[in-house]
Amino acid sequence: MRVLGINGIRTNGEESTDRALSILRQRDIEAVDADYPMTRWVLQARSRARQFRDARLVMDQQCDGDAVIAHSRGCLVNLRMMELGAKFSTVFWFRPAMNCDMHIPSGGCKRLFIIHHPGDRAIWLGARLPWHDFGDAGRLGLNAGNPEHEDFDARCMNIQAPDYQKHELWRHSDDFLPENINRWIRYMELHFNG
Repeated sequence: MRVLGINGIRTNGEESTDRALSILRQRDIEAVDADYPMTRWVLQARSRARQFRDARLVMDQQCDGDAVIAHSRGCLVNLRMMELGAKFSTVFWFRPAMNCDMHIPSGGCKRLFIIHHPGDRAIWLGARLPWHDFGDAGRLGLNAGNPEHEDFDARCMNIQAPDYQKHELWRHSDDFLPENINRWIRYMELHFNG
């Protein structure tokens, strides 16, 4: 099994996905950090063409059946990869910067866990940008992960992150703080193959 990490906007993943990948490597799991250009500006981040450009770049580094750990805009890039035909096993989206009504392509993945929290300030702010694919999924989860919603997809599960004792200013990367990441690593290891 191989795990692909896809970081978010304005980062190379050092404060988020890289921490998870590092721990997985210590546990003898092959973990690959997706290499694509850092997106620095909101105008660039909102460009659908850039989302697909980044998706194609990451697809060159992806193998069918990879598991995925993605954060923020990296979740949107991962979704675009699925729309282009990439196939994954288990996918973990941490605080996805996308609209709640996004649909997961039928062959895109076997399972998708959407980790969200209503107190995520970065997602709240990003969801208020006009004409943008960024939305509240990182705060509220996906409609596809809500069994009560007409768009429910049995592959998808919304998981509200706990209220951590320690959090960072925007509460957007809380899950990856050293104090918090191990609970998610244990959870991911339970679900990567099962």
